[in-house]
Amino acid sequence: MYKKIDSTQNSLIKQCLVLLEKSRERRKQGLFLVEGQREIQLSISGGYELQTLLFCEEICSENSTKYTTKNTQIIEISLEVYQKLAYRKTTEGILAIVKTKELALNKLHFKNKNPLILIAEAPENPEILALYCVVQMQQILMVLSLQIQKQTSITQILLEVVLDVCLPTTLQREALKKLLIS
Repeated sequence: MYKKIDSTQNSLIKQCLVLLEKSRERRKQGLFLVEGQREIQLSISGGYELQTLLFCEEICSENSTKYTTKNTQIIEISLEVYQKLAYRKTTEGILAIVKTKELALNKLHFKNKNPLILIAEAPENPEILALYCVVQMQQILMVLSLQIQKQTSITQILLEVVLDVCLPTTLQREALKKLLIS
């Protein structure tokens, strides 16, 4: 038997609502709310730690404790409380309060000693960023072409893929292809 919360006025439920609505509070508390079984599984596989698991027995079809560790608090919530917290129309009746990871640059570890890293925070023009990536790939492929004679076709394929994804109109794609290939 798990602790049960029936009131939307409960302090934990109020905390969940604040986490849903205010990014500043999520950063301050180091917590965020995840809704749904798939999303909770993805959080766990991504190395996140579940602090609290909230489930509505009336909706939840599976055994909700399969997502937990010995440190996870499990709480049953009423349908009314769940409907107050749920932000999607179709869900599985399960939510989790998850601890955020510390993502400082000095804590990142890579398999390669000298990784190629691109950090783009809210680029104004994503097409220019994509174009830059294509140019960089072309330069890398040119270096490799000393050993591999198929560089042109590989570059052409990469160019086609990036342009098709990033540029919506045929005219834009054709204009940039002429610029890059010449």
